[in-house]
Amino acid sequence: MDTSCLYIAPVKRKVNPTFLQLSRPWRYFRLLMIIRACQLRILPATSQRVTDAVDALRRERIIAVPTDTLYGLAAGAHSDKSIRRLYAAKRRSETVPVAICVSDAKDVERYADTKHLAEGLLDELLPGPVTVLLSQKSSADLPLSLNPNSKLMGIRIPKSDFIRAVARQYGHALALTSANQSGSASTLDLNEFTELWDDCAFIFDGGRIVSGRVGSSVVDLSLPGRFSVQRRGDKYEDTRKTLMKFGLRQLPD
Repeated sequence: MDTSCLYIAPVKRKVNPTFLQLSRPWRYFRLLMIIRACQLRILPATSQRVTDAVDALRRERIIAVPTDTLYGLAAGAHSDKSIRRLYAAKRRSETVPVAICVSDAKDVERYADTKHLAEGLLDELLPGPVTVLLSQKSSADLPLSLNPNSKLMGIRIPKSDFIRAVARQYGHALALTSANQSGSASTLDLNEFTELWDDCAFIFDGGRIVSGRVGSSVVDLSLPGRFSVQRRGDKYEDTRKTLMKFGLRQLPD
């Protein structure tokens, strides 16, 4: 295996004296983790690694990525095989909706009905820690396995340069969900979801995410002139103020 492009976030090139002070079992465990990281190709979430992510997505594989709120699992949203792999990794029922991620606000209209939204609303709201719910377009190039029982679609544009660059170069929407098994706590560090590493072609390390572990705020914008809050997540009040600034009336939760 070519190890020239491998990146192992927790390990420096020089041997740390603390490592040598560890007991043999702990040293052995640490070495096993290093070997496992090499095998799984943990890479930095930088612009130089965008092509690696895109190549994996085109091979219908899953990748782990940092976002502005949590670590996430991403797959190609137009691939039925990728979607099923994503649900299997999450141990989640395929009836539970999964959001999609696009690179820019102008891309939202490729997949959802936005004609009723005020001009400039999405540009001010996104990118950011919010998932907008909109009616899916019948012309959207998405498989039936993605949210088969829902007329609404959650769309994300995280304030994260890496995942946006991946979506832009990939050329299609990504299916995006949090990097944890269903029922488990959301994750802010790649070492918090090691049980999912084997399901990923790459784990992209963006460091520890500074967040409240509540995920994005989820707002329903499918009705003209109104919005409702489905989940109060990061920076909920900022999201609410932006929506009201554009004249939208909030419906009861």
